[in-house]
Amino acid sequence: MPRSPTARWRTDSISKLRPRTPYDAQFSLAYSVAAALVDGRVGLDTYTKDRIRDERTLALAARVEHTVDPTARFPDGFPGWVRVRLRDGRLVEAREPDGRGGAARPLKPDAIVAKFRDNARRALPADRVAAIERAALSLDSQDDVGTLLAACRA
Repeated sequence: MPRSPTARWRTDSISKLRPRTPYDAQFSLAYSVAAALVDGRVGLDTYTKDRIRDERTLALAARVEHTVDPTARFPDGFPGWVRVRLRDGRLVEAREPDGRGGAARPLKPDAIVAKFRDNARRALPADRVAAIERAALSLDSQDDVGTLLAACRA
């Protein structure tokens, strides 16, 4: 029987509640919400093989329900809404009309730099990360992109 578009439901897919692979976890709303609540953020480390086996996060993921909002502007926007019932019974919630990093809600420059650092440090030593960052941030004052390209060469 089809569900009403406003029905609340829990997913019954094991790959959503207990992701088997990092790829499964990236497409699991329940896992991602639980990880955000446990860790205070979601990033690349959220989806590592070891991290997706964290029992505390998986137990919380099993308690996540979601509701499709029939008034959402999707696909013209990517709204989000979270409502959390705390142990003491209080209900806290937050809504965002658009996803962070999209055209309607672009990342601030310092957030872009922080994201670059977090990703680049996985493959490059700290001095190379700093050199690329300096070169990229000074592009406006350069005659060409040679400095940036040189910093990027292995």
